[in-house]
Amino acid sequence: MQSTIIKTTIKELSHEPTSIQKFVIAFCEMDLVSLESLISDNYESREIDNKSDNKYDFMAELKTDFEKLKAKGDTHFTAKFGHCSFCDRNFTGYKFISDKTGEWYSFVLKENSEGTIDVKVCDNILPLDVLERFDNEDFPNLDFA
Repeated sequence: MQSTIIKTTIKELSHEPTSIQKFVIAFCEMDLVSLESLISDNYESREIDNKSDNKYDFMAELKTDFEKLKAKGDTHFTAKFGHCSFCDRNFTGYKFISDKTGEWYSFVLKENSEGTIDVKVCDNILPLDVLERFDNEDFPNLDFA
């Protein structure tokens, strides 16, 4: 199994990108305008202490976080595809890791019928390159096929 690391732009895709691909690219580029148009109003945080209760709070928090990261020298994120390792191991999502400081975010992403993305914060996304180090006995609910 190979790790899936997203390092592309929409221009490099050979097909019309899905909403999830657009989200991943926009997040990697810290493009708040595109992210806001892609995220559904069904934003959900699984964090008890998370300050973001809705999409607009989440966007405001991201704006502040991105500004702080840019001030520290971060210019983009790398996205790694993975699985939730805690509540539902069949959930897939992405871990986004900043280029200089290594700060990260992880989300379960699902495209809904309106073509926007339902975003769920999930701090337990394990990228596939990490999961490769384990076998099915460590994560019995995951299908590694």
